[in-house]
Amino acid sequence: MRHLIAGITIVFLLASYTALSLDVGVIDLTNEEGHEWNNIWTDSYPEGTEFTCVAAVENFGSEPQHDVQVSLKIYDVTMEPDSLVWQDTEVVGRLEKRSIGESDQIEVRFPVFNVPSDDWFRFECRTELDDDEDPENDKYTTNVNMATVEECIEYAYMLESIVPDSVFVSTRISYAIPWTTHVSLTVWDVRDKLIRTLVEGIEGPGRHIVTWDRKNNRGRKVSAGIYLVCMEADEFEATRKVVVID
Repeated sequence: MRHLIAGITIVFLLASYTALSLDVGVIDLTNEEGHEWNNIWTDSYPEGTEFTCVAAVENFGSEPQHDVQVSLKIYDVTMEPDSLVWQDTEVVGRLEKRSIGESDQIEVRFPVFNVPSDDWFRFECRTELDDDEDPENDKYTTNVNMATVEECIEYAYMLESIVPDSVFVSTRISYAIPWTTHVSLTVWDVRDKLIRTLVEGIEGPGRHIVTWDRKNNRGRKVSAGIYLVCMEADEFEATRKVVVID
């Protein structure tokens, strides 16, 4: 009987597993010199500092991919508007298809970037894949010299109210940050599974409002239950509970 139950479970998992066919993205961006990213408290990186960027590119799809372009663009954020100061594109010859519970990952190394000034720079690395079925995971963004821009601090870090906290269709989530910084706002289930990424990037100081439409990252309605809204910004972390009701 136990073998029968185990067999049925495996068949169910195989049947319920569905991977997108075309889904490639950048999941991480590091540098060989060991410089810190997204840290307004670290020492600034002056003119002439070298960054040798390495991107981790992953194939989440069910089909192997060939000749995937991976671009890195660097912007001077102190300019108005943001000014593109450096760019490069590398090509990944082949990424194997995803198997159950696993995916193929490869490192992409870019030429050395020499910082031209003490300004704040934003690094944007992304995959360029035609007809990618999940573009939300294509790009990875990071920053250096963020403390260059002085902000007027009116707000404290805060994950504020969720209205309503019992969700039928959608809910509003408000949060505040004191200065321009990277913000991550995500929704998780009680089994610690990521459901939806609502915010992932640089936000300006002040109070912000985002709406969760009760959908996951693939655009599907989530089932009734308890979910957790998590906010991360610099050293700040906060979590609030929200109940989804059918």
